[in-house]
Amino acid sequence: MLVITLYAAVKQRFVSFSLRNKKKLQTVAIASQVFVLAACLGTGELTWPASIPEKSYFESVYELDVDNQLLQGRREYLEWIKSFYLGTTLYPTGWLEIEARALNLSEEKQREALTLLFAELGKKIGGEWAKENELRAIDNRLLAIWGSTIQLGVGTEFSRAVIDFVEADVRGLLAGEITKDEISESRYDRVLGIESFESF
Repeated sequence: MLVITLYAAVKQRFVSFSLRNKKKLQTVAIASQVFVLAACLGTGELTWPASIPEKSYFESVYELDVDNQLLQGRREYLEWIKSFYLGTTLYPTGWLEIEARALNLSEEKQREALTLLFAELGKKIGGEWAKENELRAIDNRLLAIWGSTIQLGVGTEFSRAVIDFVEADVRGLLAGEITKDEISESRYDRVLGIESFESF
């Protein structure tokens, strides 16, 4: 009888202990799930540097491209916009740096007009480049060509002609009038006043 009573008391304690711990474990499990879910969702806030154009412009570009929305989320698109302007670890020279270098090299009387031109050009290029790879008309190769062309041309007698030519190509690409395959470094040699080596 003593053994049965002792067994019943131990069993009762074990069940009581298990139930208390089970509730604690359930609470911990639920709290963990909530924490993980909150981490996945994030705050929804995206820090937007004051040095780059307004976020609302790029949000409207994103909204207009339904095909891109199927492949890329708004936040990812906006993060790529920031990378375009600020640079990345792999490509540290962003549009803002290219613009600053070019404006430093340009004549003072041209700076105001060039500043406006660079602002508009950056919005057009960045807005397209930030899209999903398979849909975008502007890729890394074009960024490299335009970046080097602008830096070579600005500060020379060809400054405005170079930027106008790049801007016309960007407009043509976005309108579907030319393809990205039609654009190579030699395309800009004439306007830069350089002899192309691609003809050799």
